[in-house]
Amino acid sequence: MRYFALATMAEGKPNEYCFTDRSPEGIGTRSYRLSDGVSFGADYPKNAAAVSLRLGDDYPGLKLASFIGNCGRLFIVDNRTSEIVLAQQVGNVEKFAFVLLDHKGRVYSRDYCFLNPLEHHQCMDEQRSDVLRTSKGTIIRVQKLVLTKSRLPLLDLFRLAEQPSIYLLSERLVQALRDNGCTNFVLDEVTVV
Repeated sequence: MRYFALATMAEGKPNEYCFTDRSPEGIGTRSYRLSDGVSFGADYPKNAAAVSLRLGDDYPGLKLASFIGNCGRLFIVDNRTSEIVLAQQVGNVEKFAFVLLDHKGRVYSRDYCFLNPLEHHQCMDEQRSDVLRTSKGTIIRVQKLVLTKSRLPLLDLFRLAEQPSIYLLSERLVQALRDNGCTNFVLDEVTVV
Protein backbone atom coordinates (compact mmCIF):
# COMPACT_ATOMS: atom_id res chain seq x y z
CA MET A 1 0.00 0.00 0.00
CA ARG A 2 1.17 3.50 -0.82
CA TYR A 3 1.08 6.35 1.71
CA PHE A 4 0.97 10.11 1.34
CA ALA A 5 1.88 12.95 3.71
CA LEU A 6 -0.61 15.80 3.86
CA ALA A 7 0.89 19.26 3.23
CA THR A 8 -1.26 21.32 5.60
CA MET A 9 -0.06 24.54 3.97
CA ALA A 10 -1.96 23.29 0.89
CA GLU A 11 -0.42 25.79 -1.49
CA GLY A 12 -1.82 24.13 -4.59
CA LYS A 13 -3.70 27.29 -5.63
CA PRO A 14 -2.39 30.26 -3.62
CA ASN A 15 -4.62 33.31 -3.47
CA GLU A 16 -7.63 31.32 -4.72
CA TYR A 17 -8.63 29.03 -1.86
CA CYS A 18 -9.18 30.14 1.72
CA PHE A 19 -6.06 30.02 3.87
CA THR A 20 -5.27 30.99 7.43
CA ASP A 21 -2.16 31.72 9.41
CA ARG A 22 -4.17 32.30 12.58
CA SER A 23 -4.86 30.07 15.58
CA PRO A 24 -8.38 29.03 16.55
CA GLU A 25 -10.07 31.37 19.02
CA GLY A 26 -12.11 30.05 21.91
CA ILE A 27 -9.79 27.22 22.96
CA GLY A 28 -7.02 29.31 24.45
CA THR A 29 -3.49 28.04 24.05
CA ARG A 30 -4.70 24.46 23.65
CA SER A 31 -4.71 24.43 19.83
CA TYR A 32 -1.47 22.42 20.00
CA ARG A 33 -3.68 19.45 20.89
CA LEU A 34 -5.17 19.59 17.40
CA SER A 35 -1.78 19.82 15.69
CA ASP A 36 -0.08 17.16 17.81
CA GLY A 37 -2.89 14.64 18.17
CA VAL A 38 -3.51 15.09 21.89
CA SER A 39 -7.10 14.34 22.83
CA PHE A 40 -9.31 17.34 23.50
CA GLY A 41 -12.21 15.24 24.72
CA ALA A 42 -14.63 17.16 26.94
CA ASP A 43 -12.28 20.17 27.10
CA TYR A 44 -13.48 21.34 23.67
CA PRO A 45 -16.41 23.77 24.01
CA LYS A 46 -19.79 22.08 23.56
CA ASN A 47 -21.11 25.09 21.66
CA ALA A 48 -19.40 25.12 18.22
CA ALA A 49 -20.11 28.85 17.93
CA ALA A 50 -17.69 29.41 20.83
CA VAL A 51 -14.75 28.42 18.63
CA SER A 52 -13.79 30.35 15.51
CA LEU A 53 -11.00 30.50 13.00
CA ARG A 54 -10.39 33.61 10.96
CA LEU A 55 -8.89 33.70 7.47
CA GLY A 56 -5.43 35.20 7.24
CA ASP A 57 -5.22 38.88 6.31
CA ASP A 58 -2.29 38.33 3.96
CA TYR A 59 -4.11 35.60 2.01
CA PRO A 60 -6.90 37.02 -0.15
CA GLY A 61 -8.37 33.70 -1.32
CA LEU A 62 -12.09 33.31 -0.66
CA LYS A 63 -12.94 30.08 -2.44
CA LEU A 64 -14.09 27.45 0.01
CA ALA A 65 -12.38 24.10 -0.47
CA SER A 66 -12.71 20.64 1.04
CA PHE A 67 -9.46 21.25 2.95
CA ILE A 68 -8.44 24.65 4.29
CA GLY A 69 -4.70 25.30 4.12
CA ASN A 70 -3.18 26.64 7.29
CA CYS A 71 0.08 27.39 9.10
CA GLY A 72 -1.01 25.66 12.30
CA ARG A 73 -0.59 22.09 11.00
CA LEU A 74 -4.32 21.48 11.52
CA PHE A 75 -6.55 19.03 9.63
CA ILE A 76 -9.40 21.38 8.64
CA VAL A 77 -12.13 20.03 6.36
CA ASP A 78 -15.74 20.66 5.45
CA ASN A 79 -18.35 18.33 6.96
CA ARG A 80 -18.84 16.34 3.73
CA THR A 81 -15.13 15.60 3.54
CA SER A 82 -15.02 14.67 7.23
CA GLU A 83 -17.66 12.01 6.58
CA ILE A 84 -15.61 10.62 3.68
CA VAL A 85 -12.53 10.45 5.90
CA LEU A 86 -14.34 8.96 8.89
CA ALA A 87 -15.97 6.29 6.70
CA GLN A 88 -12.50 4.79 6.14
CA GLN A 89 -10.45 2.74 8.58
CA VAL A 90 -9.03 5.64 10.58
CA GLY A 91 -9.10 4.46 14.19
CA ASN A 92 -9.69 7.06 16.88
CA VAL A 93 -10.32 10.52 15.38
CA GLU A 94 -11.95 13.44 17.17
CA LYS A 95 -14.18 15.81 15.18
CA PHE A 96 -14.86 19.34 16.39
CA ALA A 97 -17.07 21.95 14.72
CA PHE A 98 -16.14 25.62 14.60
CA VAL A 99 -17.17 28.83 12.82
CA LEU A 100 -15.02 30.01 9.91
CA LEU A 101 -14.70 33.80 9.81
CA ASP A 102 -13.73 35.91 6.82
CA HIS A 103 -10.88 38.41 6.81
CA LYS A 104 -13.04 41.04 8.54
CA GLY A 105 -14.23 38.70 11.29
CA ARG A 106 -17.69 38.00 9.85
CA VAL A 107 -19.20 34.50 9.75
CA TYR A 108 -18.15 32.91 6.45
CA SER A 109 -19.14 29.28 6.98
CA ARG A 110 -20.44 26.96 9.67
CA ASP A 111 -19.67 23.88 7.57
CA TYR A 112 -16.12 23.14 8.74
CA CYS A 113 -14.52 21.06 11.45
CA PHE A 114 -11.17 20.08 12.87
CA LEU A 115 -10.25 16.42 12.61
CA ASN A 116 -7.85 15.31 15.32
CA PRO A 117 -6.43 11.84 14.55
CA LEU A 118 -5.26 10.31 17.82
CA GLU A 119 -3.50 7.30 16.32
CA HIS A 120 0.30 7.75 16.50
CA HIS A 121 2.55 5.12 14.94
CA GLN A 122 6.32 4.83 15.07
CA CYS A 123 7.14 3.70 11.54
CA MET A 124 9.83 6.09 10.28
CA ASP A 125 12.95 4.42 8.88
CA GLU A 126 15.53 6.42 10.81
CA GLN A 127 18.42 5.35 8.57
CA ARG A 128 16.83 6.28 5.23
CA SER A 129 14.88 9.37 6.30
CA ASP A 130 16.48 12.82 6.24
CA VAL A 131 15.69 14.47 9.56
CA LEU A 132 16.82 17.83 10.95
CA ARG A 133 17.29 17.65 14.74
CA THR A 134 18.31 19.93 17.58
CA SER A 135 21.55 19.21 19.45
CA LYS A 136 19.44 17.28 22.00
CA GLY A 137 17.95 15.07 19.27
CA THR A 138 14.50 16.63 19.07
CA ILE A 139 13.10 16.56 15.54
CA ILE A 140 12.78 20.02 14.01
CA ARG A 141 11.77 18.92 10.52
CA VAL A 142 11.50 15.76 8.47
CA GLN A 143 12.96 16.71 5.09
CA LYS A 144 12.62 13.27 3.50
CA LEU A 145 10.38 10.66 5.06
CA VAL A 146 10.83 6.93 4.51
CA LEU A 147 8.49 4.48 6.22
CA THR A 148 9.21 0.93 7.33
CA LYS A 149 6.57 -1.33 5.77
CA SER A 150 6.56 -3.90 8.57
CA ARG A 151 5.75 -1.18 11.14
CA LEU A 152 2.85 0.42 9.26
CA PRO A 153 -0.58 0.14 10.88
CA LEU A 154 -3.65 -1.11 9.05
CA LEU A 155 -5.12 2.38 9.05
CA ASP A 156 -6.03 4.86 6.34
CA LEU A 157 -5.14 7.89 8.47
CA PHE A 158 -2.65 8.24 11.29
CA ARG A 159 0.10 10.48 12.65
CA LEU A 160 3.80 9.82 12.56
CA ALA A 161 4.76 9.21 16.21
CA GLU A 162 8.20 10.72 15.70
CA GLN A 163 6.63 13.95 14.36
CA PRO A 164 2.88 14.05 15.21
CA SER A 165 2.16 17.05 12.98
CA ILE A 166 2.71 14.76 9.97
CA TYR A 167 -0.54 13.20 8.83
CA LEU A 168 -0.23 10.04 6.75
CA LEU A 169 -3.02 8.96 4.42
CA SER A 170 -3.28 5.61 2.68
CA GLU A 171 -3.81 5.38 -1.05
CA ARG A 172 -7.31 4.03 -0.29
CA LEU A 173 -8.24 7.24 1.57
CA VAL A 174 -6.60 9.42 -1.09
CA GLN A 175 -8.59 7.62 -3.78
CA ALA A 176 -11.83 8.14 -1.83
CA LEU A 177 -11.07 11.87 -1.60
CA ARG A 178 -10.34 12.03 -5.35
CA ASP A 179 -13.42 9.99 -6.27
CA ASN A 180 -15.58 12.41 -4.32
CA GLY A 181 -14.04 15.53 -5.88
CA CYS A 182 -12.47 16.81 -2.66
CA THR A 183 -10.40 19.90 -3.30
CA ASN A 184 -7.20 21.52 -2.03
CA PHE A 185 -5.52 18.37 -0.74
CA VAL A 186 -1.81 18.65 -1.47
CA LEU A 187 -0.23 15.26 -0.89
CA ASP A 188 3.35 14.03 -1.18
CA GLU A 189 3.92 10.32 -1.71
CA VAL A 190 6.13 8.79 0.94
CA THR A 191 8.68 6.05 0.22
CA VAL A 192 7.90 2.73 1.92
CA VAL A 193 10.66 0.09 2.29
